[in-house]
Amino acid sequence: MPTKLYSRIALWLGLVCLLTAAGCAAAGPYQYGRFHSDLAKTPSAEETGPTVEFGKPVKVLDCLASAVSFPEKIMGFNHRIGNHAVSLDTVAKLRAYLGANDMADVAVYVNCYDPLAQWRRLQENKRVGAGWRYTLGTLTVVSYTLLPSRVLGGDYYNPYTNTLNIDSDVPAIAILEGAMAKIVHARKFPGTYATLAELPGFSLARRSMALGDVLGYVRERHDWETERQAYHVLYSQIGAETAITASVVSPAWWAAPVFGAGGAAVGQVTGRLLAARRAAEIEAESADDASLALDERPPPEDPETRPSEGVAVATLTEPPE
Repeated sequence: MPTKLYSRIALWLGLVCLLTAAGCAAAGPYQYGRFHSDLAKTPSAEETGPTVEFGKPVKVLDCLASAVSFPEKIMGFNHRIGNHAVSLDTVAKLRAYLGANDMADVAVYVNCYDPLAQWRRLQENKRVGAGWRYTLGTLTVVSYTLLPSRVLGGDYYNPYTNTLNIDSDVPAIAILEGAMAKIVHARKFPGTYATLAELPGFSLARRSMALGDVLGYVRERHDWETERQAYHVLYSQIGAETAITASVVSPAWWAAPVFGAGGAAVGQVTGRLLAARRAAEIEAESADDASLALDERPPPEDPETRPSEGVAVATLTEPPE
């Protein structure tokens, strides 16, 4: 099969995946997660956000990490990906998402490297079975320890330690990883699901599902800034991942980066088209709301029937008999 045909197949798969994710966001009202009965009964459960651990700035390491993440910046068309300078606004939006979806048990690491805490969380995470935690879970913590995420990790959710690592100052990416955690929390056997979800096909399906959850959430919150960011960044990332997955059918060494760049381009175009359409919808909704507000205003008083200021108005009564 010619290489050009491989490329076309990969790009079309990416396009279908992205459009499917967009359709998921529009299907019905947003469904919040409820995973803890005690929090679910509390009206202010959203205020019970997760704990956040911040790493101290290390200029040399952070500059090196930002350089290492250069391919991700290109694939996502955003220079703040992997910049290791996460703002409080990004952290606040992530905490709000996790709190609203009843996931205060998720630990958030912001540009943080703490192997001892990760080993401890691996032991304490009873949500995942011990068989998965002490096999694959152990491998993830060993990888975390030997290949510090402070430099090489990126943004990801570790279901075995129930930890969400954030290194990018992009709220849409942070919420996407939170959505990945939500999907794992919703499974009856989270360890088995998390393991299978790492396979190429399942991984794409879970990421597309998470993208749909992100879009549904930000629409529910009327957060157009983050929604637009999701179209511009997340669609590019998923397009790249889809195309790279499809590149395994090609024996050429350069297939993965070339296919990835093509998939990212398709995702970027698709995302921007959807963002433009969504912006038009929001503008139309705003115009309708303004028109409705005008229609509901009380009619102006007729100046001929309105009494003049300072003039007494007599009350007509029937004359006495």
